[in-house]
Amino acid sequence: MRAFLVCLLLAFASVCAAAVPHFDNPELSARYQALTEELRCVICLNQSIASSTAPLALDMRQLVAERIRAGDTDAEIKKIFVNRYGTFVLYEPPFMPSTWILWLGPLALLLVGLLIAAILIIRSRKARAAPVAVDRDRLQQILHEPGQGEQEP
Repeated sequence: MRAFLVCLLLAFASVCAAAVPHFDNPELSARYQALTEELRCVICLNQSIASSTAPLALDMRQLVAERIRAGDTDAEIKKIFVNRYGTFVLYEPPFMPSTWILWLGPLALLLVGLLIAAILIIRSRKARAAPVAVDRDRLQQILHEPGQGEQEP
């Protein structure tokens, strides 16, 4: 039983060691951390590859580390992932025709909401301000007719 637990712990330690590569240069380590936070795990969808435990995320982290060690820039590394997985892999996709809805959609929804609110406010003000048409002659006639609650002397 102890041997099994030791093997299990060693296997877990090797996975953890492979998950976070070691850089001698703190600047490279910071670049690695930043890049892995900016790239989305294509399996987990709403997790960065830095926080994902999926095997593909581990492979993606290793590729980032390899490309950093090879001297690639952040833009070149991102381009590799975009070519492989599409712009979905980026948490902040570039502003281009295929991503306009992502960037302009919230603004369009806000403008539509403001337009609807303005229309409703204008309509309610017009409804409150509209005078009631009264036939004054008929009103005077009804008020002064005998037998309508008044008694003549």
